[in-house]
Amino acid sequence: MIEDLLSLRLKFEQIKKIGWVESQRSGTTGIGYTFEKLLGKEEEQFAIPDYGTIEIKTRHRNSRESIGLFTAAPDGDYLFATKKMYDEYGFPDSKNPELKVFYASMGTKFKHAGRDYQFRIQIDKEANKIKIIALDKVGNIIDTEVSWSLEMIKQKVETKLKYLAFVKADSKFICGKQYFNYYSLVFYMIRGFNTFIKLIEKDIIHVTFMVGVYRTGPKKGMMYNHGVRFDIREENLDKLFIVCSTLH
Repeated sequence: MIEDLLSLRLKFEQIKKIGWVESQRSGTTGIGYTFEKLLGKEEEQFAIPDYGTIEIKTRHRNSRESIGLFTAAPDGDYLFATKKMYDEYGFPDSKNPELKVFYASMGTKFKHAGRDYQFRIQIDKEANKIKIIALDKVGNIIDTEVSWSLEMIKQKVETKLKYLAFVKADSKFICGKQYFNYYSLVFYMIRGFNTFIKLIEKDIIHVTFMVGVYRTGPKKGMMYNHGVRFDIREENLDKLFIVCSTLH
């Protein structure tokens, strides 16, 4: 870990000296993709840390969005549980109401997703699961079968989040092109899986379903699964992690 930290710190110092760099990708993923390209990395889709033993998260200076810690599809009683949630509880797309989406952030308190259903997550230690509890429009429990095994979530946490590098950048647009200036790096070490579970119970770590729909083309109307994410707000990072080193 020390070698990875020192190597990443050195590369960050070099990137910081460059100053403003043009985004290598349009959209919200440009900040992370561009940083990884500057590191000399290719984009990966593996359930391993981004840089040796270190997971990298990038962030705009004033962003208020939650930070995605990792993605994890439910692995409980249903083989295609994400599609089940979409099929049964999806609601009209804001741009094409005839099409269906399922965007929902779930904590330990019930929240609406669409007009008809409410959801929350619950730690079931006896069953060794994180379960989704679904209510219908009159408050009846209608589903408790979608879940994640605690073993799988523990493996994700201990593989992906043992060490974290949190990178922040300013951004600006010039002639329609976006540019980033990476200015801050903080290294963290996770407090442990038990802390992760406690933060779920305290409604600090949430689960977010990001299931859209193809609006055009040959796949129009088909589910577009962006993943199911465990996330946390930036101001709560120190509840999950211990600060190891900073560079501003």
